[in-house]
Amino acid sequence: MNNLSDHELIKRAKSGDTDCLDILVRRYAGLVRSIVRKSFLTGGEQEDLFQEGLMAIITAVHTYDQSKNRTFSSFIHTCVRNRIIDSIRTATRDKHKPLNEAAPLTEDITPDHAQDPLDIYLKREWADNFREKLAENLTSEQNLILKLYFEGYSYTEIANKIGVNVKKVDNTLFAIKNKLRKEKDLFGISP
Repeated sequence: MNNLSDHELIKRAKSGDTDCLDILVRRYAGLVRSIVRKSFLTGGEQEDLFQEGLMAIITAVHTYDQSKNRTFSSFIHTCVRNRIIDSIRTATRDKHKPLNEAAPLTEDITPDHAQDPLDIYLKREWADNFREKLAENLTSEQNLILKLYFEGYSYTEIANKIGVNVKKVDNTLFAIKNKLRKEKDLFGISP
């Protein structure tokens, strides 16, 4: 089924074939990632925007009309981009500020006893090694900003705490993400 055209997959997905819908979502997930990489959500996660983009693919599949639109790829690009822009606008409204700046109560809501103890140990060991390597490769200011970010502080709160502007916080976190992308092998991150 992976070699079917978009139009055939769309037709089958509209008829209820979830396998075809899944193929389309996987086929266009890279497009979503590329659009999300260019987006910024204050106090949010790119993963949240990625999820919104995946939902936009599903909506696009069900609303696509070949007679009105030239290609599915251009249609889906527009749908994903618009959904992400709408998500950012919605999230940055003042009425959502308390939710956007809220810190999670726990890191993981899954009880440890429900997971394999060896997996838990290996994940913690990897995380400790990752944090140690990261700390060694960042400046003291980058380490401080990252620490505060992981503690749940908003960009504005971080800026106020260390006496810089919000753009400096944003640029620093962006630089850290770029460093992680460029040096995946050093940090033990699989592509």
